[in-house]
Amino acid sequence: MSLTAINNCWRDVHPLVKDTLGVLLFCAVLGGMLWRMSHKVLIPGEPQLSEARGTEGMGDFRDAVYYPIRAVLDGVNPYDCETKLPREDGQLRYLQDSRYPVLNIFPLFSPLILLLFSPFGLIDDFRAAMWCYGAFNVGLLLVYAYVLWRAVGKIPTIGSVAALAAVILITQPGRANFIAGQVAMPLTLALFGALHWARNKPWLSGLMLTLASFKPTFGVPLGLLMLCRKDFRAAGLGALLSSLIAAVGLFLVFSRSGDLEKIVPILMQNQHELEAHPGVNPATSTARIDGLAATDRWFGKSGGTTLRLAIPLLVLSLAGLAVWKRAAEFPAEGAIGPTGLITILAALLSIYHLFYDALPLWIPILSLLAAPGETWRGFTRLSQRILLALLAVPIFNVFCTLSFKGALDRFLAADFPTAVNGVWAIGCTASGISLSAAFLLAVALEFKRKVEPVTLDSHEALTPNSNTGLKSGHSTSPV
Repeated sequence: MSLTAINNCWRDVHPLVKDTLGVLLFCAVLGGMLWRMSHKVLIPGEPQLSEARGTEGMGDFRDAVYYPIRAVLDGVNPYDCETKLPREDGQLRYLQDSRYPVLNIFPLFSPLILLLFSPFGLIDDFRAAMWCYGAFNVGLLLVYAYVLWRAVGKIPTIGSVAALAAVILITQPGRANFIAGQVAMPLTLALFGALHWARNKPWLSGLMLTLASFKPTFGVPLGLLMLCRKDFRAAGLGALLSSLIAAVGLFLVFSRSGDLEKIVPILMQNQHELEAHPGVNPATSTARIDGLAATDRWFGKSGGTTLRLAIPLLVLSLAGLAVWKRAAEFPAEGAIGPTGLITILAALLSIYHLFYDALPLWIPILSLLAAPGETWRGFTRLSQRILLALLAVPIFNVFCTLSFKGALDRFLAADFPTAVNGVWAIGCTASGISLSAAFLLAVALEFKRKVEPVTLDSHEALTPNSNTGLKSGHSTSPV
């Protein structure tokens, strides 16, 4: 049966049946993820869930959300990652205090994260807070699926939203974000909103950029590229608000814990400890997807300062020039299309990111699959398919997981150690290499594209028609 015949058969299926199938698919995938998470979570005070079963279940919620908030409420500084030296006042440090059974340091997130997720930290029972946060992430996932369908000009249905959410959840970024209790989903929605509302609602776009700034590796490159895209009001508002919140928040946290005079040494030590972590160090990390990880892993050692500065500068410079050029011709283009693709890829490649941060890639992926053809004018059908294939690598790359590494060691390492090491290195760097290739291709196509006269029609061609509720230059809220 041909693909056309299958599509025709699917169109003839009753909408209620489609919705039912979509919901059932989502429930099945969510049930599997809940089962897997329950077998990996380490709940403090419950010995039956030992470390032997795995500790990554809700590990990021535990280490980056719940206990840092609890520590701040108790007057303890979660940024302090010292484990050996005692405090001069005799109080226990954050990582030494049994009240906060974390397994990783609290990285240099903006204090905004402590405010945004404070309702979960106010729940005394960790198990209850964990399940509430899991439900929150599922809700955001469904919102994300709905937003994506609206953005590409499709009318969302219960079945289509549920089915897309299921596909996102079962792939690598979605699975890791849900099981580990990561914060990538709110960051993704904030990134989308910042790009989508930048021209017609700059104040709302600025608020979205402020939200994205609670993780600087998202907020900083996004803000810089919004400036290059000439979204000056939105970028300026976001930069102002995020800077004020960070400054005031750090002052309150450090003054409350009595560490205000040591703020600089503590923050510097925190960053040093983070970079030395095997899961973060680009030469040893198995999950990084940024440009630096794609080089250091093959070199077998961390690159020097020159390389660490050169890659972000090169990526952001190329991306800035490309979006500046495109903004002159298509000022109304938001998150959907080449501008969004280049911005998202530059944000992921320029600074440290792990594979759960790849959730924003679903924006250009669905755009390439379902958006009107005019959205990608200047990009040939072949180039679009190549981009789609390259973007799919970090979404489906299971060859960087510890489960795959365990299978290699169990069945092949004894007889083919060199081959196993090579396959493992390819798996760990495939995401970064594919995203780098997609970025270079997108930038090259944009530079190669001939500038067209700015007309009303060229702007309208980039956005869904009025039947979807989204009009050129006047997009309604996608949520």
